[in-house]
Amino acid sequence: MITSHYVDNNFRVQEDLLDFAHILISHTGENLAEHVFKVLSDYNIHTHLFCVTSNNASNNGKMVERLTIILREHGVTWDGPSHHITCLAYVLNLAVKKFLSTLKIGALTTEDEWISKGNGITDSNESSSHRRYQIKGDNEFDHVMQKIHKLSNLINYTLSHLQDFELFCKAVKVTFM
Repeated sequence: MITSHYVDNNFRVQEDLLDFAHILISHTGENLAEHVFKVLSDYNIHTHLFCVTSNNASNNGKMVERLTIILREHGVTWDGPSHHITCLAYVLNLAVKKFLSTLKIGALTTEDEWISKGNGITDSNESSSHRRYQIKGDNEFDHVMQKIHKLSNLINYTLSHLQDFELFCKAVKVTFM
């Protein structure tokens, strides 16, 4: 997919879909550069190219380098490597996937079971604080997402978290100072 983004004469940001085609040849940097140049030339905007945003696959880096050469052959001076932007959403997606792959997913722990049953709870306010930790659903994705949510909540470390920890320690007969 090739899109263009630009500011029009009325200073409004515009976005156009230029190409959405399955490329049947190998996705080498050279082949991709040829394809991108053809699309830019077809719209006669190859002289207006400022930057290229793509994922950080190596063939895209090579595509930008080759596109620089092709444009130069057509009288356009463009420094691709310094105008190549790696897509932030793609990088974040890779980071989240890597993080998720490191989580060990298994059956409910005794802590999860204890919290979901609300053991040791007498106050209705404490009951609602325990409900937020209850793991719902029976598939691994639900468990992963809820554990990530738990971790993000624990980062804030409120007084209720300390009270929950104390209740859990009492339930399993662990003493602390």
